[in-house]
Amino acid sequence: TSNVSVMGFDSTDVNSAEEYWSKYSEDFTAGLGELKYEEEGTDTTLCGLPAKKYIYTVSVGGVDYKFMQIVCYAQNTAIFTSQPEVYVFTYTALADRYDEHIEDVIYMADGMTLEK
Repeated sequence: TSNVSVMGFDSTDVNSAEEYWSKYSEDFTAGLGELKYEEEGTDTTLCGLPAKKYIYTVSVGGVDYKFMQIVCYAQNTAIFTSQPEVYVFTYTALADRYDEHIEDVIYMADGMTLEK
């Protein structure tokens, strides 16, 4: 009923977490439908670096899912390439069960580090 994932990729087409979200949230909307925001671009950290947090609910096939995505633009800490990188931490759960694991999820996000 819940899932956590972390993605990292080079960032040659965006220059900030906000720019990433602006560019790719349209793809989320096209694929999932309207995003009903609880938080949109709240300042936070990921791996000790400045980041933006987005919490939203979306209905898919009549089932409500709640997402928390933390987006970090890492300019001088690239691990995978020599380019700046974007890291996206995502927690997804059934909306009515989101709170069951949120403390553990926050603990995981807070404990992340970047190491080469």
